[in-house]
Amino acid sequence: MNRRKQLLSVLTLIVSLLRADGFTTGEVPFEWSGQWGLVQRYGFSGWGVERVMPPLHFDGNFAHWPARYRFPFLSGIDLEGSEPGFNTSLWYRTGDYNLDELSLDILSKASEKRYTRFRALKKNFEDYHGLLDPLAQPGGTVQQNYRFDHVTGKSKGGQWRIASAFYLTTDAIPYGAYGIWEKGAERSEKIISNGISYNGNRGSVKYRVEGSSFLQRYRTKRLLESVTQWSADLMSNRLHAIGEMPVRKGFSLFLSGTGRMSVFNSDSLGNQSLSFMGISGGIRMRASALESRAGMGVSAVSPGEMTPNFHGHFRLKREKSELFLDLRHDLFPLPFQFTGRPFLFVPDSFTPTMVPAVRPDSGATMPTRTVMRAGAEMRWGRASGEVTLFASQATPHHYFESTTEIAGIKMIRLNSDQVLKVTGAMWDSRINYFRDWFLSMRGISLFGSESGWGNLFDHQGEMALRFREHLFQKRMDARINLSFNYWSNRTSFVWDPILNMGYTDVTTASSHNTVGIITAEFKAVISSVEISYVLTNVQYVMESASGGSPGTTFSASPLFPPAGRLAYFSVRLNLND
Repeated sequence: MNRRKQLLSVLTLIVSLLRADGFTTGEVPFEWSGQWGLVQRYGFSGWGVERVMPPLHFDGNFAHWPARYRFPFLSGIDLEGSEPGFNTSLWYRTGDYNLDELSLDILSKASEKRYTRFRALKKNFEDYHGLLDPLAQPGGTVQQNYRFDHVTGKSKGGQWRIASAFYLTTDAIPYGAYGIWEKGAERSEKIISNGISYNGNRGSVKYRVEGSSFLQRYRTKRLLESVTQWSADLMSNRLHAIGEMPVRKGFSLFLSGTGRMSVFNSDSLGNQSLSFMGISGGIRMRASALESRAGMGVSAVSPGEMTPNFHGHFRLKREKSELFLDLRHDLFPLPFQFTGRPFLFVPDSFTPTMVPAVRPDSGATMPTRTVMRAGAEMRWGRASGEVTLFASQATPHHYFESTTEIAGIKMIRLNSDQVLKVTGAMWDSRINYFRDWFLSMRGISLFGSESGWGNLFDHQGEMALRFREHLFQKRMDARINLSFNYWSNRTSFVWDPILNMGYTDVTTASSHNTVGIITAEFKAVISSVEISYVLTNVQYVMESASGGSPGTTFSASPLFPPAGRLAYFSVRLNLND
């Protein structure tokens, strides 16, 4: 009992210190719907980065939010742990903003290397934050995801994998002026992706070949005169192959190649095409204490540039610790929004002409990206931890910036810096304090980040307490998860959901405010039924219930206000055979 009191006291003390340091409760400081946004990876934003979910790939020109293409509530079926047979998982979730979400996962498994799987998700919720007037054409979001996978193996070890996916989203985008919110636009997005891969070997050489296609149709329908209307069609094909040949025990040679062709058609940005090709070769060594992999080659885009590429991975293992170093340098094709033609023309007050308010640069040079990671992993007793330091560089570095020109015309133009660097650190620790009780802490910080990196904040962290007990003679698996998340140093980066692009707003001074929220999750598993309740921003709920006025915090975009709280109730049913 003393340990429990001590653990709760530690959480209470840390939260109190953070609040005393300026952390205040308020609105949820992130875009909660999962329909748009950016992700950060070692300081780089997700613009233009393709997402590979073998054998499918997703072109990054408009697919900025990875969670949009996942099935987040279907992790109950474990492919490796499940027995051969027929398994079904059905999940229903309801919550704030009239959320209704239904997920289905069907798995037919014949053996360890052969199975068929179908996943489906349909989610809908009402207009964002209930801000739209019922007479102003209110509307919500409807999202549908479907994916089919079939994996089969041959007796000699070769394996085929075929996948096909369809994603459909329609939603209403709010537009606010002087505190009045209206339905500014209707957005629709359709994505079809197909892929096939083969893993095999010829003699002692192991190889993998993947091919996939990606089709996306994006439409924004204008409902207000001041709102932009635009559309885009994107087709992208990708081919990837890698082979590895052993030379002697613990030493092998590898060769890999990737080709990608994208074609883009837009009534606003014009027609564009881009071909990318990269090839590299190197060595791989494995020993009891050292594992290393290093390669180099060349990457090229057409039309565009050619540059050498290299990558290396080194890991030194000890009894209870590991040291690692990663290096990567490669060409990075720019998204078509960066290299399109100017659009969104507005009248010039001084001349009888129209000038573009959004100004990409069709002559922008393709940049190279360099990332270096170094860190350590440690394990001792009931505790473990990991620390990673990283440095990222873009040459040249392109980003959109908003400025106000003569006559008060607001322009969003593409800026370029010859070289721009950013450094940061990530950490993660976990302590098994008592039985199945855990204390974990993790976070990421960017040091001295400048404009154009696409990060909404410089620092983010989480501290969590997780309790798990088996009750009623182990008939019930009960879990309680309490977490405290904080964000600090809000940057001047904003996201425009109608233009579907982010930019640095230099007309508004950066606000260095901070916010912390507490989330509570209660879960119970009885036989094949799982019931859970999640309440995000507990402090906001308590202060609102007591008649207080929680302060407003920063949001991802002034055009897209955040939520006060997020409460969800879900039920999952797992069936076997």
